Amino acid sequence: MENEIFEKIRLSRRDFLKRSAAVSLATLALESRRAVAAGSQPFRFTVTGDPREGLSAFRNVCREMQNKVGGVGPFHISAGDYYDDGTKTADFYNALRNQFGNDVLWYPTVGNHEEGTPDMNWIRDHFSRLDYVVKPGPPGAEKTTYSWEFGDVHISQIDLYYGNWLNWLIEDLDNNTKPIVFVCYHEPQFPYGRGGKDNGPNTQFWNLLKEKKVVAGFCAHTHQYERGKYGGNDITWEIDVGSAGRTSHWDGLYRFIDVQIDGATVNFTTWSGSESGSFSITDSWSEQVEGVAPSADLNQDGVVNFLDLAMLLKKIL
Repeated sequence: MENEIFEKIRLSRRDFLKRSAAVSLATLALESRRAVAAGSQPFRFTVTGDPREGLSAFRNVCREMQNKVGGVGPFHISAGDYYDDGTKTADFYNALRNQFGNDVLWYPTVGNHEEGTPDMNWIRDHFSRLDYVVKPGPPGAEKTTYSWEFGDVHISQIDLYYGNWLNWLIEDLDNNTKPIVFVCYHEPQFPYGRGGKDNGPNTQFWNLLKEKKVVAGFCAHTHQYERGKYGGNDITWEIDVGSAGRTSHWDGLYRFIDVQIDGATVNFTTWSGSESGSFSITDSWSEQVEGVAPSADLNQDGVVNFLDLAMLLKKIL
């Protein structure tokens, strides 16, 4: 009788350890993401734009993000335009989930093709799935304009079509304390005829980005890749991320951008390819940012732990 009782206790303990291990593995990625978000460890994130009507191509973009850089990073940004007769915004979220898991964190910028469509309801509902939001948007755009922070990075997401986004952005950037800042919006300020687009810049907006030392603005809309520092702003890159699915007036390649944050250095790498083929690097550059504290990840293995403490003690002693 005693042997049977001890055997049941032993089996119960073994099952408990198995379940505990399973839970630990399931939450490891999420906890790691939270740890990086709270500190100044190196991390990376990815950006795409304009996947509309190109679900097959976008799925390959997702595969190539996994193959080339190991995934989307702690979050992924898309710079607008998902809705069409053939695709809905949710289709691209599901593609990301299918490739990277149900916990993938996606920040979808509102594009002109979502404006006034039923997909706006989906995007507003999606706001409840977002982490790290520090400021919701202005009246009329509380869930489609917002800012979030991760590590030393502050990102302002702008819905150009609802609410007084410019006054909101002024206040958002005035209150920001993070040294590395990005802004996301759909329509470029300086398209210079790409994709037939030839609008002029919002001078107050562009000067604000210069004043607040915004590292880059991510946009799309033209379906053609380009980057530059324009309009007398020698600080902010405007990065038109091109197409991740849409083929009208495009430049013939699908793309994603890998953004790596490592202390005061921001590394940008653009990957490009076909609808079903392998991607390759077609552009890369770096930017140095002032006011960033040195990373505590001394051995640069992506985590801060006792190994980094050992390196620090070795330097001191």
